Amino acid sequence: MKEAFIFEIKQYPEFSWSLARQQTFQTCRRQYAYHYYYSHNGWLQYNVDEETKHIYRLKKITSLPLLFGTIVHDLIAKSLQQFFQLRLQPSLQQLIEDARHLLNEAYLDSTMRRDAWFARPSRHTMLTDFYYGDGFDPEQVATYRERLKPTFQNFLRSETWRMIEREPERFDFIQLEDFATVSIFDTKVFVVLDLLLFDRQTNRYIIIYWKTGKPSSSYHQQLVLYSIYVLLNYGASLDDIDLYNEYLKDGTRAVHAPTQLELQHMTDVFQMSVEEMLHYVADPSINAPLPLDSYERTTDEWKCRQCNYREICLPT
Repeated sequence: MKEAFIFEIKQYPEFSWSLARQQTFQTCRRQYAYHYYYSHNGWLQYNVDEETKHIYRLKKITSLPLLFGTIVHDLIAKSLQQFFQLRLQPSLQQLIEDARHLLNEAYLDSTMRRDAWFARPSRHTMLTDFYYGDGFDPEQVATYRERLKPTFQNFLRSETWRMIEREPERFDFIQLEDFATVSIFDTKVFVVLDLLLFDRQTNRYIIIYWKTGKPSSSYHQQLVLYSIYVLLNYGASLDDIDLYNEYLKDGTRAVHAPTQLELQHMTDVFQMSVEEMLHYVADPSINAPLPLDSYERTTDEWKCRQCNYREICLPT
């Protein structure tokens, strides 16, 4: 007889680290508190207060640029999965149609299905422009609609896709859009690899990072963190790892070769970040946060205007 799985509801979240968490912490301590502590358990239907549920709903609000990136990533992941499993070739037209459908669904969720989002915010989409404003800026919508075709064209023309399509048997398909963890100095670190391949011909690990926006220094940090993950989980050496940024907006590719100095810098950033974050924990044994007022608000007003939590954070 199989043992029943019991989901344990904890009062506080487990402490962990990621680059996204670090970026939120640096942006605003109060936003960090809402996002990683005071929204915890807000997805539960019972035995949780309405304030926590409300904070969780605000956490799940997204912007059109973020939604666009998520949809593109999801459809690329689906295309890769189907190709590796069934050798199905993705169609440019189908990718565009699927993306338009998902964007339309997000619009309907944000307008006609607000009650459904209110009840199940993790299963529906609420866009910032509709929650805090009067709806989409027509020019912004037109811009993203026009970007669908060149974005997916650049995916299908990318060196990564052509390499996989040309010699699929050459590569082991290891990870795709997986939430993975690695322990660094006894702290759980989250990474989400867009694509991790193993090249049987060269015995090298290939890490691919798809981006729909402009280049940023944080992307390189993410790749270095992915390298640490591969080193610790697969026993690879630095010389066995190739890092690639595929920029889908303009169809360019950036190649990186991780160095020991970069790994050490990333480790130093991680250690300092964890130490700073733990200053805001009242009881490390259960990761209980300090009172909300202990988390300072940013002094940059422009950040507040873009924050999901502004309706409960900003003074009235």
